[in-house]
Amino acid sequence: LFEYIRGRDCKKSDAMKVAEQVGKIVGIINRTKTEVDQNLNEKFINSLDKIRKKKIINKKKYELVSKEYSRLRKRIKIKKGLDADDIIPENFRIYKGKVYLVDIEMIKLSIISRGLAKSFLKWFITAKQREKFLKGYNSVNSSKFLTQDYLQFLYIYFLITNMRSKIYTKISNFRNLKRLNKLLKGNLR
Repeated sequence: LFEYIRGRDCKKSDAMKVAEQVGKIVGIINRTKTEVDQNLNEKFINSLDKIRKKKIINKKKYELVSKEYSRLRKRIKIKKGLDADDIIPENFRIYKGKVYLVDIEMIKLSIISRGLAKSFLKWFITAKQREKFLKGYNSVNSSKFLTQDYLQFLYIYFLITNMRSKIYTKISNFRNLKRLNKLLKGNLR
């Protein structure tokens, strides 16, 4: 069922070159209609509780995150469906200028564009890169839902659930904790 794709894995440094094509791939995935029967709110709360119990965040930060999550959740209409959950360079290959998705297991039922939050924090980090990504996305799907509040919601959701997953793999959470602190101070865009 799988075929070998020539070329090489994308690198972080390819961001400007591949952003538009990756955006188009993600847009196609996000427009796929499906039923989502997951309680994503429960997943977030469980994740937040777990990182609090592990003392990754203190009580004050726990309350700040809970309050911001609730505020944002009330302001947006959460879209659920198929999402490209792991938009990182290693999951794409480039060959003769064309980009290919090679990790189909990254497609999951989730909040639409949760993976976009990860990619904006880790790969497409400049305004120009994000603009190109969204140009590709908008060529096949609408990103009108992606307001500043929706994006902030995605960041907080991604950071908390990602920190929880790192507990099980014993990987340090310091980068995401720094990102969470920036988000709570209003400095993460």
